[in-house]
Amino acid sequence: MIEGAWHAVPLFRWATAESTSPRWFTMTANSRMTLSILFTLCGCLLSLSVIRAGEIRTLDGNSYIGDIVSFKANEVQLRTSEGDKVATFSLKDVITIDFAPSARPVTRTPYLRVRLVDGSQLYCLTLGFQNKTMKLMLLSGHAIDVAFDHVHTVVCDAHDTNALNAFDVLQAENPKQDVIRVQNREGTAVEPYEGVIQGSNDVGTRLQFKARGVDTVSNLDVARLRAMYFLRTNIGPSEKAIARISDTFGNIFTVTKYAMEGSACQVTLQSGQELKLMTSTISKFDLTPGKLVYLSDLEPSKVEETPILAELYHFRRDRNLEGGPLSVGRRIYPKGLALHSRTVIEYDVKSFSSFRTVLGLDDAMAGSAHAIVRIEADDKEVLKTTVSSKDNKPQDLNLPMTGVQKLRLIVEYGDDLDLGDHVNFADARLIK
Repeated sequence: MIEGAWHAVPLFRWATAESTSPRWFTMTANSRMTLSILFTLCGCLLSLSVIRAGEIRTLDGNSYIGDIVSFKANEVQLRTSEGDKVATFSLKDVITIDFAPSARPVTRTPYLRVRLVDGSQLYCLTLGFQNKTMKLMLLSGHAIDVAFDHVHTVVCDAHDTNALNAFDVLQAENPKQDVIRVQNREGTAVEPYEGVIQGSNDVGTRLQFKARGVDTVSNLDVARLRAMYFLRTNIGPSEKAIARISDTFGNIFTVTKYAMEGSACQVTLQSGQELKLMTSTISKFDLTPGKLVYLSDLEPSKVEETPILAELYHFRRDRNLEGGPLSVGRRIYPKGLALHSRTVIEYDVKSFSSFRTVLGLDDAMAGSAHAIVRIEADDKEVLKTTVSSKDNKPQDLNLPMTGVQKLRLIVEYGDDLDLGDHVNFADARLIK
């Protein structure tokens, strides 16, 4: 394996600064075979019909299922399951277009997960460094250069649930500086270090890191890095973002422009890169940017977590406290927050008209539970309610937020102290 790359697997080798090749990576025989199979799979997918089964969700909370027969710049058309009737929806009123999932390419190889400041999520075969640039090779076959300034987190071994859980714990502690997780020289443990990530050397073999309380800059072997957290502000799509596009490889692209061109979709990422996505690999158009924001996509400005009898559960995004799907009222929600008592979590919000969520205990909890939930807007209580296993009927909340600067969610102990208090704020979102 060539120095100068952080490899998830030895499929790709990154070119060093001394390379005379005009291409920025070279491939081994194994990688050529892998790409050949991948491109063959994509070619098969392109032969599918343009009409695809899907689901359209609108701002008013309604869902419509059928066959998507047309997707234009300003509207989408759906043939409902009732027959030949075709309904037309203005994209101004649509928040998501979900296509029936295509077969996701099977990979038994390790991979990395990179999340950008704009909320993009990229799954990678390899990641390389050069000064203050990361060079990514995605599972989808796209090669992308991303400046350090656009990166929020990197997790190596993202295929490993334990690695993801360890990083979730680190992130939930709300670090005040950059953090790296580094494997020791013996390969027996991984330790976190706070400080400032400054970049890499020219050939990408060493990461320049100034640890907290240390005057000198360390040059770390990139092969020992297991994760990176960059302290950032203003996490999430900017005002220029118009959509988030998901593909069947698990990637999520935050885009400022997209155009359907036959069997492809040309997109411009918020971070500036241009990509061509095959429409057959697109699994979802999320048109919420500019219309609404999910709390799970925002960074809280304050988190307090204080258990009594139960173990400490850090809040989770888009999963329940045990790492499973968010479920309230026997319905699974892809977005939301899971909190345990006692938790106080606060967000800086502005320019929103309302806050909506479906509140309830997670369906996975079988025992007795009782918690008190309070919601405050600019330190003023706007809701106080109880969630209990005795009557776990979902509570559909719609609270006004006009003029509000700070939103605070509080889960307090109930009659059973903190035992079983797994409270979900499903589909928690701020609407413009």
